[in-house]
Amino acid sequence: GQSVEWFLPVFGKAYGYYTKPRARLYDVSMKIGEDTIAQCASSQHYPVWVNNVACPSKSTVELPNPPEQLVVRQEMSLLITLKDKFGFQRLVGSEPEMEQLEVSIVNPRGKSVEIHVTNNNNGTYTAKFDGRLAGAYALSVKFAGETVSAPKHFTMLPASILAENCVFVGINETYEEIKRMEA
Repeated sequence: GQSVEWFLPVFGKAYGYYTKPRARLYDVSMKIGEDTIAQCASSQHYPVWVNNVACPSKSTVELPNPPEQLVVRQEMSLLITLKDKFGFQRLVGSEPEMEQLEVSIVNPRGKSVEIHVTNNNNGTYTAKFDGRLAGAYALSVKFAGETVSAPKHFTMLPASILAENCVFVGINETYEEIKRMEA
């Protein structure tokens, strides 16, 4: 069988084995000794998502664009996908699992960046941070202390100047020059 883990709000994390080739939604009869758990007594079965145990070396981190197309933005996000040892994406996430994720980003000034991680409830997590500073960033992602496959560095390119991002602050001595260039 395969090693699995699951998380139940009432009981917490549990581990076990199953003989199916992949994790998915199963009807699980839950008993402690010979007693059916009261939460499950009406149907004797309880639908529960069963995940294969996460394998950090098979898990991935994706940037929102190819590295050569990353442009500074107010909110930058990374997608962390936890996978099992066979490379299958885990089907659900949990708060205890999210607590085992360590995401570290250092900006071009050498300062650690504040990161907000969100559980997408599908085996993926989104890490968001302020990406308004152009330059080279260092990235490290770990799950349960083990390194997740991720780019170690990425560069945020300066944004092009767009009219909708500009603000008119007044008329000065260059107004005539600007007017002539527009004509």
